[in-house]
Amino acid sequence: MSTPGTPPPSWETYSAAMAQALKDCDLDRYRRLLSTRSAAAHAEAEERRRRALGGG
Repeated sequence: MSTPGTPPPSWETYSAAMAQALKDCDLDRYRRLLSTRSAAAHAEAEERRRRALGGG
């Protein structure tokens, strides 16, 4: 959902988009958003872990 050099959307943005997808009964879009949000959370956690271990 973001391009290189721009910050990723906020959790509120993801939540609003996911709520709208559910209201529209667009489950494919909801699943894509959920997957994207999960991947972003995983990447963020990995970055925090790497920094905590002194990697950067």
